[in-house]
Amino acid sequence: MGDGLLDLLVLMRGIHFAATISVAGVVFFSAFVGEPAFRIADGNGPVPSVVRSRLAGISWISLACVSLSPARSGWSCRRSK
Repeated sequence: MGDGLLDLLVLMRGIHFAATISVAGVVFFSAFVGEPAFRIADGNGPVPSVVRSRLAGISWISLACVSLSPARSGWSCRRSK
């Protein structure tokens, strides 16, 4: 494998790992911190809905990165042969 290809694979694995941790963080934060706090704060205006929508955006973007990064690394490995 060429040196540039190895750097690309390391970068893709790093992105995949960071996106996976981000999705897991959103899920656990929502389940154990966010939703219990939102039940108490539902009368406080739009704050819970704004936080939920931002967490949903983070999770969807991270999930897209998690889904696409293995496909990209497989494409890079096939391209090097």
